[in-house]
Amino acid sequence: MTRFITIIAAASTLGFSLACGGGGSYANVDACKSYITTQNELPCMKAAQIEADQMCPSQLDMSPIDMTEYYGCMEAAAKCNGDIPDLAGQVDCSMPTM
Repeated sequence: MTRFITIIAAASTLGFSLACGGGGSYANVDACKSYITTQNELPCMKAAQIEADQMCPSQLDMSPIDMTEYYGCMEAAAKCNGDIPDLAGQVDCSMPTM
């Protein structure tokens, strides 16, 4: 019985720390900012710049999910369709899940 209670307590602690943003050590902020920089440098984005510090808060690095591949996909798909951003390619980028 004691072993069962110990396992439940350990699982609860792990679940709580992950739910509260603990446990992550990924470069999500850098990947997000790289994507925002690429997006902002597009010729069709000259009039509407995205604020990287607002879109990529430091809390992204505390996520238990590695989102670097997602932001890399978004960055690779960043392009213009004439004078407007072409978001069609970014639709294929999937946000990772736990």
